[in-house]
Amino acid sequence: MFPSRLFVPLCLFTLGTQSSSTTSTNISSIVPLRATAYGSVFDATVTFGDQTFQLLLDTGSADTWVLGDGWRCLPPHASPYSNDTLPQANCTFGHPYYHTSSTLTPVEDWWLGVQYGDGSVYGTVGREDITLGSIRIPQQTIGIVNISAMPGTDGMNVGILGIGYPIISMIHPHSYPKNETLLANTVRYPSIFEGLIEAGMAPFVSLALERTPLGAEFGFGGRLGLGEMLTVSHGPFVTVPVEITEAIPEEITNGVRQISEWTTTVQVASWANNNTYRTPFQVVVDIGNPINILPYDLADAVNGAFVPSASTADFDDLGGPAVSCNATAPHFSLTIANQTFSIDSRDMIRQHASGVCYSTVASAPPPGDGLRLMFLGDAFLKNVVAVFDMGQNEMKFAQRQISSTTASTASPASSTGAGHFSPIAYTGCAGRPRPFWM
Repeated sequence: MFPSRLFVPLCLFTLGTQSSSTTSTNISSIVPLRATAYGSVFDATVTFGDQTFQLLLDTGSADTWVLGDGWRCLPPHASPYSNDTLPQANCTFGHPYYHTSSTLTPVEDWWLGVQYGDGSVYGTVGREDITLGSIRIPQQTIGIVNISAMPGTDGMNVGILGIGYPIISMIHPHSYPKNETLLANTVRYPSIFEGLIEAGMAPFVSLALERTPLGAEFGFGGRLGLGEMLTVSHGPFVTVPVEITEAIPEEITNGVRQISEWTTTVQVASWANNNTYRTPFQVVVDIGNPINILPYDLADAVNGAFVPSASTADFDDLGGPAVSCNATAPHFSLTIANQTFSIDSRDMIRQHASGVCYSTVASAPPPGDGLRLMFLGDAFLKNVVAVFDMGQNEMKFAQRQISSTTASTASPASSTGAGHFSPIAYTGCAGRPRPFWM
């Protein structure tokens, strides 16, 4: 996920009905998603005990947490020991908040401390009965946040549903000081993905996002299939192994080179007038990121192919170059495992609440200018059916076959926009993404 300082009004939207099916060996469920912040944020309904909340769905992190009653809002990046408490509204989350239930089992020896691009959250740890879709996970380990030193994402959700690899989780032993780096001294525990598997789900999830029109603040966001393939129109699947993310330092993965993110390699990128980029590069596939973060020279060339060109000087909080909302986007495609995926022109431009638009093609740092970590975000995922298989350590992608019509776009009155934040990168100088540990 990625940071943004924009937000939408505080409100809560109840998602539609959820469906489920059962086989002789596995249970499954389909969870509808709510798109907010002009199609930049995707929220899911999650029940903790008997309390239901909206959480941001994120493949780029592994911890699942919710704001608890009486949580404190601090300035971004403030120390958890700071007394500089702000009104909760300054942190731009939604509501309601979790209150201790009879089904919660506190874990006294652990605490939650997660570092994101725009700040950090801190809280207690417990085991709570969780329901996602129609699947109930008894006594799943969760975080209950009592300090937020970062802004929220869309003014609606009150936490994060992390379905990334558990090695990147950030729960710590009680003996570890809260003012130390949150990237070290973590505790290995069963993530919610593993909890779903233990509850009987086949070890994969499928994802099919829906796009909202450029000016629509809210709308139907698609579906998450829990152990179930989604029945949407698509082409053939290509299967790729999840790769070790070479750019992530070994200290993040306990000194061992191992899978840490949903990572694959883009072989070729193509854009207007048969231009091609043939230097392969790794990408993290991250629903918590609305844009694609690509090699700097590729991104600059693609942005120069907009008519009129995207700006090389003005960037949004995610590093997206400013572009006219009426610009003509170049044809753009990415080749993965010898299969080419086209990016719809509607997904090449992102709008903020102010009406200003930005390209969804952003630049990673050039060589020698920090860690080069690239992402395929929602601008890519809206064009494919994606499968994240933790059992086989594989991903699958198939090109979506989507008509020009769009999903429901009913919106509440008022408007301010939002983006995402991710535990892997943030926007640094000149709009260039930087890893959070630098």
